[in-house]
Amino acid sequence: MTWIRLDDQFLAHPKVVGLSNDQLALWLAGLAYCNQQCTDGFIPAIAVIRVLAPSRGVDPGEADALVAAGLWERTQEGFFIHDYGEYQPTKEKLAERRRQYRDSKQASRALARVHRGHAVESTPRPRDVRDREEEEDLLISELTERSSSSSPSTPGPPWTNCGQRIAQQLREVAGIESNGAVRDDIEDMLANSITEEFIVAKIRACARRNAKGWEYVARAIENDWRAMEATA
Repeated sequence: MTWIRLDDQFLAHPKVVGLSNDQLALWLAGLAYCNQQCTDGFIPAIAVIRVLAPSRGVDPGEADALVAAGLWERTQEGFFIHDYGEYQPTKEKLAERRRQYRDSKQASRALARVHRGHAVESTPRPRDVRDREEEEDLLISELTERSSSSSPSTPGPPWTNCGQRIAQQLREVAGIESNGAVRDDIEDMLANSITEEFIVAKIRACARRNAKGWEYVARAIENDWRAMEATA
């Protein structure tokens, strides 16, 4: 799930102030469509006719008013939202955020395996599993060397304001103290478009279930977020 970004003064913008309610609804529906479909601002004409306009009970012809206002640009295949990439995350940026989040989680799991140790298995493992574990072991080795070579007094990356508020909720509501790994997890969640409100709500829900430890809470947040994305 992604979120569209709107300036809190957008209703006073000269291009917007003259729009009717139907035209404004169509413009907002177009923003949501582009974010959902990762089209980088392109709206096919057929989507306006069959999806966007009917979803808001709007005449598709209102698209002409958005073009006249300079909010949309007409093409042979449909429309482009004007200056879309300046205000909304592009497909490339979203893919990079998700890649960074995946890499961070893989690194966190690899370090966790170092602390837990490796379980001895009595049955042979398939070749693809062994290959994957060898790659994980290599990553573990690199991360361990990096960790041991760094000075313990070197401060980590700073919290964002949202991250600080979430960490405070962890302490006050769930009794969980945050460390560098927790901070990285929280900041990765925020970078992956999981909202502060959603994280705090799940922390409170886990606390009511007597959650024990950050790993449990983090897993609940991620699982619930993926479930919500799948049904969106």
